[in-house]
Amino acid sequence: MANLDNKSNFGISELAAGIDNIVTELSVQAGDGARFPDPATKQYNCVLWNITDYGNPAKDPDKEIVRVTAKTTDTFTITRAQESTAASNHNTGGKTYSFALLLTAKMISDIETELDTKAAALSGTINEIAYFNSATTIASLAVATYPSLTELSYVKGVTSALQTQLGGKAATDQTMYIGTTAVAINRGSAALTLAGITLTTPDIGTPSAGVLTNATGLPTAGLVDAAVTLAKMANLAQDQFIGRVTASTGVPETATITAAARTVLDDTTVAAMVNTLGGASSTGTGGLVRATSPAITTPTGIVKGDVGLGNVDNTSNATERAAIATLTNKTLTDAKVTTTINAQTGTTYTLVLTDNSKLVTLGNASAITVTIPTNASVAFPIGCQIDFIQILAGKVTFGGAGVTINSKGSNKSIAAQWVGVSLIKTATDTWSLLGELIA
Repeated sequence: MANLDNKSNFGISELAAGIDNIVTELSVQAGDGARFPDPATKQYNCVLWNITDYGNPAKDPDKEIVRVTAKTTDTFTITRAQESTAASNHNTGGKTYSFALLLTAKMISDIETELDTKAAALSGTINEIAYFNSATTIASLAVATYPSLTELSYVKGVTSALQTQLGGKAATDQTMYIGTTAVAINRGSAALTLAGITLTTPDIGTPSAGVLTNATGLPTAGLVDAAVTLAKMANLAQDQFIGRVTASTGVPETATITAAARTVLDDTTVAAMVNTLGGASSTGTGGLVRATSPAITTPTGIVKGDVGLGNVDNTSNATERAAIATLTNKTLTDAKVTTTINAQTGTTYTLVLTDNSKLVTLGNASAITVTIPTNASVAFPIGCQIDFIQILAGKVTFGGAGVTINSKGSNKSIAAQWVGVSLIKTATDTWSLLGELIA
């Protein structure tokens, strides 16, 4: 398009030296001038901006668009203040100024003008076929030189193969209509084969010799009862039957018979089917009954209410409980309690529900803050206890918005390294901090 500015890919560089708001010449970095097109062919606009402070030229308050009118190696002759920008100083010390050939409003406006000009040059007539009457001009063909749209609609979708077949028939005793056009067909003594024809609500009578191939739209009411034999149905692969696989009502589909299902179908008696399904000899009558003392592997569907403690024999496994009992005034012989340790090494930690009854070790060289969440955030049970040990030099302090921490002297920090304290929940959002504490 002759009226568009010159262009190039990657036309960008930085000023070799700053310029004020008056000069009409600038230089870019050595060798970068080759990145820009020659303005002697067509001039073009470039953008100047402070790239040190503004990666995006749109954000530089002193951005400027200039027009390149000449170029000698790396030196450009420019016209200042283009496209509603102002001539600005681009010479602040310590700043780098970018000079780039970017897409501007002028370029888009020029493209729109060119397209509008091309569109205005197009001419033609509605519902006529267009053609090129020169290398760059489109016009309409005269109606007399081609079939009308109505005539073309008669043969829409007709293949060359069908045209050849119709052309080879003499117009004697048969008439066929394509659209509203009558086509004579000489059937003669040979069977007439029509391929690729779609019949819409046809009346085909009772054909005796013709072979109808790939025809659709046949009325099902016209099919004779019991006329379709198994041999005329689609071939089925082994281990398939006709049914419906997809959920919902619809046309028949093929379903695959699995090897296991086929084994059951091959059984000739109920007992044999039970043996196949159960995997052992059947006993009794009625539903599926397994043999005496069956082995049940990983059963599902049994809930704890289904099994009474009286039916549990635990004498063979001393490590599993057979019942739950409350110990009151009991003496435990050789009792052992193992404490779970939650090791924390950061400078902040917020308690979680699984810390209940655990020992939390706190180890960091810097100060550590332990936050107690509100009951609304983490519902620790009243009476729960969490133990803590400061294992490094970092001072540990307890706190939490919305909770009350009761402690001796209102001190909330562990006294020193290797000192342990306990935290006990005494009410909904109230805790007691016990141990050697400091402010």
